[in-house]
Amino acid sequence: EFNLGTLDISTPLLGDAEIISPLEGIIGLPDDGQAHPLIIILHGRHGICGNFVMEPYPCPDDMPEVRFDLGFDYLVEALAQQGYAAVAININAALTTAFGPGAINPRVQQLVDAHLDSLQAASSDDDDTLYGTSLAGRIDFSQIGLVGHSAGGGAALSITREYEGQEIDIDALLLAAAAANFEGEEGDFRSSEALMDYYTTPADIPVATLLPDCDGDQIQYWTQFAYEAARLNPERRAIAASIRLMGANHSGFNRALDDFPDARFGYDPCFDFTTDLLAPQVQQDWFSQFTTNYFDVVFNDGTSPLYDRSAPAPNELYGQDVQTALTIPAEDRLVVIYPRAYEELSQNVLGGDVDASYNGLSICLPGQVCDVPIIMPGQFGYMRMMYFGSDKVTFTLPPQFQDLHDYASIHIRAVPDYLVRTNTIGESQAFGLVLRDSSGNRSQVDISPDLPSMAIPAPSEAYGYDPYMLYPASIRIPLAEFESVDLSQIEAVEFQFGELLTGALLIADIEFFAPTSE
Repeated sequence: EFNLGTLDISTPLLGDAEIISPLEGIIGLPDDGQAHPLIIILHGRHGICGNFVMEPYPCPDDMPEVRFDLGFDYLVEALAQQGYAAVAININAALTTAFGPGAINPRVQQLVDAHLDSLQAASSDDDDTLYGTSLAGRIDFSQIGLVGHSAGGGAALSITREYEGQEIDIDALLLAAAAANFEGEEGDFRSSEALMDYYTTPADIPVATLLPDCDGDQIQYWTQFAYEAARLNPERRAIAASIRLMGANHSGFNRALDDFPDARFGYDPCFDFTTDLLAPQVQQDWFSQFTTNYFDVVFNDGTSPLYDRSAPAPNELYGQDVQTALTIPAEDRLVVIYPRAYEELSQNVLGGDVDASYNGLSICLPGQVCDVPIIMPGQFGYMRMMYFGSDKVTFTLPPQFQDLHDYASIHIRAVPDYLVRTNTIGESQAFGLVLRDSSGNRSQVDISPDLPSMAIPAPSEAYGYDPYMLYPASIRIPLAEFESVDLSQIEAVEFQFGELLTGALLIADIEFFAPTSE
């Protein structure tokens, strides 16, 4: 734990007004004395003065300030043990509403700037022990990761963009239930365009976004916009991942909130706080493992099933149930549909035909709200396939795109449409994914109804599907599993539905992934 004094934070929306903030936090370092990547952790905005409601600032004498940076001591320790220099800083003063709404992001950036300046100075001075130990030569400022939770995640997004192109910039971003810290009054309507802009990240920066399934704070899951914006960026040069962590809640990432769990109101899977939610220690252990592995992947060529383009998408990570989505650099993707235009109902992105054996296709464009009432995280665009018995949908590949030898897997994102009555509540959907070559050979891989993302949950008796979300999870099938076709001349991708099934499926992606470069 360290204390560097105080900083007067200017408040852009209040003229010359300033907030006096402590410069304090916690730091962890490997013991080998070598230079290691720096990970900065930004906590969220919670009740600062111990009452867990909006507060005055500074806190009154009888209401001591809660140090939410200390709530990430477990993560700092885990990162240090894994070979990272990790710092969690106290940003309460920047997040307080006591000085008016908005302007959170520039306030937080002033604190991050000050800590980075101090860390740089300390790392070049053998005698500087402001941090309780010498930092000389122990931090690699060419590799900086930023972790943000809640409002700290919203600030991390802004800081990442502001640092782009600077001498010191952010090289990887991890968002846990990140909020959108817009200027102005909270609760104002925000358009999908404004949200997409807010959550946009630089094209060359890896980003992972975590959606705790039982989140009772960020109930619209706006953090998913970070994934959708990255996925839709044709200049994308780095990975982006989304992880829905089942049973997790908003507060569970921060140890200072262990006694204050939250859950989404009316959402039956999280109804009982004592049995349905992950225990705080379990959620924090998971977060430690995920975070250290994420930075190992982006900084040290580490591996994980989540980022393995040639393997099926995982349904479990570190012992907990998850649903995931992955996007990779644009140059490594052969996109069949996204969808982003109504023309994709008849012609896919590659220029081939789209043909349904029935009149059951429709499209919802990114940013539109087409399914009401239900939560659509990131307001993703999708093609709805309604089917009745042995129906199929065919996507033709033009000749110049039929050789798939340079690709490792086919990747789709799919979820049943809970609101369509032809989907039977309590059952699961299944379909076959077919590749057909120019000689007429067909090879089908069946998508199992046991896949968790294919289940159709029962709605809440009181609130229906209002508190539920439709999350299109990744399904990756290695092309090697399509054994009886010639991968050099694949002329079509087909969705084949079973004889006895009726239902509706939302498809957010159909694309081929190239293998990871050596």
